[in-house]
Amino acid sequence: MGFVIAFLFSYPSIYSTVTCFLRGKKNLQTAIDTYVQPKPGQKIFDVGCGTGDLLRFLPSVEYCGFDMDEKYIQYAKKKFGNRGKFFCRKASKDVVKGNELFDAVVVMG
Repeated sequence: MGFVIAFLFSYPSIYSTVTCFLRGKKNLQTAIDTYVQPKPGQKIFDVGCGTGDLLRFLPSVEYCGFDMDEKYIQYAKKKFGNRGKFFCRKASKDVVKGNELFDAVVVMG
């Protein structure tokens, strides 16, 4: 069973669809509104962003998503274009320039 799940999740579009379905759009929006409380123009740092689907639930923000899966990052870039910045690397203090600050850091799993 684990092999089947790993195989299916190797496809970004399947991962995106399944995770959004399992989390539930309404539940995800409620969680973001309650805990992140994003406002237009804020800077959001998303650790382990996967396919970047969090962006669907955010207002117009400066979004930086980090994930270690190149396929997921390419999918996010194609899907969201210039709406966010996506990086295929570990999220660490070295990935931001200078003393850049973020309004919220999101880690979902």
